[in-house]
Amino acid sequence: MTDFHVHFGQWCKEYFYPQDVFKTLLEHNIDESWVSSTTSCLYTKGCLAWQKDLPQSENLPTEQELYDALLEEMRNASKVSDELKMKLHPLYWVVPEICFAGISIKKAMNDFAYEGFKIHPRAQDWDLENPKTLKLADEIFSYADSHNQKILIHCGSDEIDDPLRFEQFVQKYKNATVQLAHLKQPEKMLYMLKTYGNIVCDTAFASAENIQFIKDAGYSNRLVFGTDYPLNNLIVENSF
Repeated sequence: MTDFHVHFGQWCKEYFYPQDVFKTLLEHNIDESWVSSTTSCLYTKGCLAWQKDLPQSENLPTEQELYDALLEEMRNASKVSDELKMKLHPLYWVVPEICFAGISIKKAMNDFAYEGFKIHPRAQDWDLENPKTLKLADEIFSYADSHNQKILIHCGSDEIDDPLRFEQFVQKYKNATVQLAHLKQPEKMLYMLKTYGNIVCDTAFASAENIQFIKDAGYSNRLVFGTDYPLNNLIVENSF
């Protein structure tokens, strides 16, 4: 069984080790997972440009330091998954500040065998009116399109993580499979499913009512199972 929405890494004051995450999934008959690291949510020195008054800002890692830590994490997770017989599909969680510091999308994808990307517009600053950010989003979708890869996008109930936020790129790059997470705005999710054949939605933190809404509309084959594990054990519905 496949879980299309899994994490490991640092989350607030807790650290979730890949071996613990994968063992728990295997105990629940999940032997294949699409994963990204929540350590990507750590602020870097570059975040001070948009995120003011960060606690202990003098101790923030550089973009290179965070990138190196994320790369080592994913290499370790890959090794652990091989040992446990967990089929792993790693996603590169894109931190704009890392890219703006000179670590390109192409370099990241060459450094590790990622199978796609994670975009989290609530955790990171994805201001598409900023020409640099707009160009970065285009690079991500273009890369995924040319390599037939997946892009997992966090979606929520607010404007900042609206399911339509990256629509221009979904429309432009049709070979990229775009997984919209959480089903928080089912009407908009249904619009995206109806309009674009490269869209799927996952069930992580989705209500039974919203899942049924998509099924009743005839798109059950475009719903993929996701848990958001282990975060689903920590946070209440609608908070992420």
